[in-house]
Amino acid sequence: MQVHINGGGNYVGTVFAFNRFNDGYVSDLGIGSKPGSVSGLGPDWSYTQNANSYSVRNMKVYVSDASSGQGGLESTISDADGYQLVYQLDIPTTPAYGDAPPQYTVDKSQSIPNFSFTRVAYLLELDDKYVWASMGTFTEDASQIGVPCMHPLCGDGHLCFVFY
Repeated sequence: MQVHINGGGNYVGTVFAFNRFNDGYVSDLGIGSKPGSVSGLGPDWSYTQNANSYSVRNMKVYVSDASSGQGGLESTISDADGYQLVYQLDIPTTPAYGDAPPQYTVDKSQSIPNFSFTRVAYLLELDDKYVWASMGTFTEDASQIGVPCMHPLCGDGHLCFVFY
């Protein structure tokens, strides 16, 4: 799962990455493009297997067009105003979402009606760093904005949702 900026503005590169979440290996996590001093393949954090280097690994997923008051870290992000929390996930070091779906600490996806939101946002927090990425919606179904998963309880277990 990666978010990239590939044109326009002054920044081109990785916004954040959460890779290797289906296979039970140590996952690859990063904010921004991977610095050359970190081992792994390419700037998108692939094959860094670095999840165990963070004590805080938390991702939240939001939709807009719903009024909500945010607390905590979100209260410091001006763009977060008006977003509703859909998922919250404490990311394990070695996720195996091919064997079992993510164990979200918050899952409100079934309470969000289809076509009721126009924006999606991700907040990834790794230790004392975080990134907030918001974008126009790429699906009308809130159950498709969480962590991609190959388990049968995530979609049909055979078709991955890939959004460009």
